[in-house]
Formats: sequence, structure tokens, C-alpha cells
Amino acid sequence: MRGVVHDVSGRAVSGARVVLVGPRGRRLRNRRARHATVTTVAGSFSMRAVRPRAYRVVASKHGASKGHVNTRGVAGTTRDLAIKLGAGHPPKRSKHR
Repeated sequence: MRGVVHDVSGRAVSGARVVLVGPRGRRLRNRRARHATVTTVAGSFSMRAVRPRAYRVVASKHGASKGHVNTRGVAGTTRDLAIKLGAGHPPKRSKHR
């Protein structure tokens, strides 16, 4: 499984954490099954030997909201994925001025 992570303007996101979770967003119990990785300078990532089943691929980076895509690992094939991160959350306003 491989892919690229982009921000809302379409630019590649380097240093984003990419991990596999269950198809409904639940964390996988087996740490190795999560295939956690970090994107390259070009925003790309790859995961090898992903077991055949349904997954949600989640990308995150500090300062941006998470992005994800649902997919299915299929033996003997490579999936090309594109994940878009959101703009993030605006800073919380202080009650005191």
C-alpha cells in the first residue's frame, strides 16, 4: 500500500504520521498490523506486507486536522492512495483579554 498526503491547498505534506486502523476507525490491537510510518519530503508513504482485509488509512500532522481513506488490502496488489488533511482547528480564544 502506498500513497501521498496533501494539505487543503494540494501541497504535499512531509512528516505526516500515517497509520492503519480498522475500517470504522478503531485502533488495531497488534502494533505491527498498524504499519505506522511517516511521509517523505514529497508527502509519499508506503507500507509493505499489509494483510488482506478492510482498513482505514489515517494521516495526521500537528497543526492540521486528520485525513483518512478507507481501503482494502488485497494480496499481490499495490494500492495507490491519496489522503487530504484538513486545515486544522483555529486556536482557542482566551476568556481573558
